[in-house]
Amino acid sequence: MPAIAPHSLLESFHQSFHQSFPQSFPLAVTAAAAAIFVAASADAGFIYSSASRSISLSSPAGVSGASSDALSDFFEFRSYSTPMVSGGVQQASTLGVDSLSFGAFAQLFSSSTAFAGPFGGTSASSVVFSVDSNLIAGLNVGTAIQQSGAAASSSVSVVLRDLTSNIVIYSTSTTASDSFELELIEGRNYQFEVAGAASVNSGAGSSFMNYSVSITVVPAPGVLATFGLAATVRRRRR
Repeated sequence: MPAIAPHSLLESFHQSFHQSFPQSFPLAVTAAAAAIFVAASADAGFIYSSASRSISLSSPAGVSGASSDALSDFFEFRSYSTPMVSGGVQQASTLGVDSLSFGAFAQLFSSSTAFAGPFGGTSASSVVFSVDSNLIAGLNVGTAIQQSGAAASSSVSVVLRDLTSNIVIYSTSTTASDSFELELIEGRNYQFEVAGAASVNSGAGSSFMNYSVSITVVPAPGVLATFGLAATVRRRRR
């Protein structure tokens, strides 16, 4: 798998986290549809009880990182560069009423066989949540790991667990691309844990880790019909 440049991933994060309804929609139609969507989803959303997000970059200069237990969005980036090694780690996550998402990458390079580490990046996210009514949600998972060199390594882990019944709903620890719908039940607690790491501990080599995962409430059929009507009006006005 070809290496993905950090700036390309950063642009992808910005696009996915800040994308909204198409700006070309007529303002009145979009506002009306959005209002109905908000009203319909007011009784179908996530309730967060705890969250933990962190990143860390270990380098010859020491350890640099950031963490947060706040029930809010989280965005952090750390990097290190010398003529011998370069790399960075980034995490961006959102905790919304009807969606939650975690995205991160770590990419590290060493061009010298004389390099002696440590040089590694980690990212971890964990959230415990419930839902205020029975609902259908879409789970989307994209992960990738790659390494070259004898002392390079990378890893990723995604686990969605029903804490109430102690059942693992979804789990992967390798490169994956999955998308499916699942039922979340009111009164149960769920835990979503995502973690990744990449390191080049000595010598020449490279290491890469990336994950982009989300859980999003699937709108009720009536809400989807409303947005379909908005799209129809848009096409007719062209």
